[in-house]
Amino acid sequence: MWADDGAIFFSEALNHGLTSIVFPYAGSFHTVQRLIVMFVVYCLPVSLWAHAVAFISTGIFMVVAAQFGRKEYAWLVPSVRGRYCTVALLCFTPGLNEMMGNVANLNWIFLLWLVLIFLKDPTLKITVPETLLSLALVLSVGTSVLLIPLILWRLFETRSQKMPNTFYKAPLLLLS
Repeated sequence: MWADDGAIFFSEALNHGLTSIVFPYAGSFHTVQRLIVMFVVYCLPVSLWAHAVAFISTGIFMVVAAQFGRKEYAWLVPSVRGRYCTVALLCFTPGLNEMMGNVANLNWIFLLWLVLIFLKDPTLKITVPETLLSLALVLSVGTSVLLIPLILWRLFETRSQKMPNTFYKAPLLLLS
């Protein structure tokens, strides 16, 4: 566990319960991180807390890194081999030994996940699960405001592709 995991997330989950979800910390609500910690605190014995946080956080990183290998990103990197090499590069990024395995450092992984959601093939609509995930991630990552240009690009690029009207609600909801 990282310092913020225990001093902030676990402490507030134990002392304040579910209401800690609305406590800001370092400019963000860290909603998803707090939900992970609450799951661990209320569902597992204390002896497993550190292992569970490391397992869940590393699992989230693996899911996010693997996203770029999907065919939805072939419009950016047409080669399957190239997309898999990008996934491998993400997995071997220097400094991951400090970044992975704790909820305190999930912010950059969540920001990457948001970028990948909005960079998927513009001819494909963003699904309802992706919209809900995006909303949860925006609440967790204060720096997601930096993605407004990407969200606007996605909105206008999709509009030029003649997507159904229902698609426009997702990026507009995120912008509001």
